[in-house]
Amino acid sequence: MNNNIITFGIHKGRTHEWLFFNDSQYALWIKNERIHKQDWYFAEEDGMHFSELMARATSLANMCQRCQDESISRCAIDRSFKYGRVIDALFVCDHCEYPYSRHTSQEYYPASMFAGWSRNTKAGRQKVIEAVKRHYIGCEGPLSQKQMEKFFSTDGNFSNGTFNFFAQEENDASLIV
Repeated sequence: MNNNIITFGIHKGRTHEWLFFNDSQYALWIKNERIHKQDWYFAEEDGMHFSELMARATSLANMCQRCQDESISRCAIDRSFKYGRVIDALFVCDHCEYPYSRHTSQEYYPASMFAGWSRNTKAGRQKVIEAVKRHYIGCEGPLSQKQMEKFFSTDGNFSNGTFNFFAQEENDASLIV
């Protein structure tokens, strides 16, 4: 049965959802090293759960934050010219852009919790996660486990992933009990 708890490493005892919101770089490391496919780290059900979270985290969907008329297709990152730091992130459609500022540059990435990852510092990556929290959950600051689970289990938040995956997972768990 899926217990959704990391059983190794620096985040031992944390949930998969917690990892995506609090140390996404570690989640990417697990994916890139295929650790979620290794049964000595992940039970088969846990590996499938992690894979589903990853598919969803890399394919955000919803309405554009600027026009509210079209679906988002990209993440706009506003970066300081002077220091190169990420100032903010916004999820927009193909027709909308980040509000212009003469002191910053805008970069566009696929709509993902990992937008601009390779160029961003830890603080920059956190700005993208803060944008996800604002846009999808309507809050800033720490999230409860229930809020993180609700975000990932809402199929409309994602353009990729298995429809009703988490509802099916709950049904499977209730059959075991």
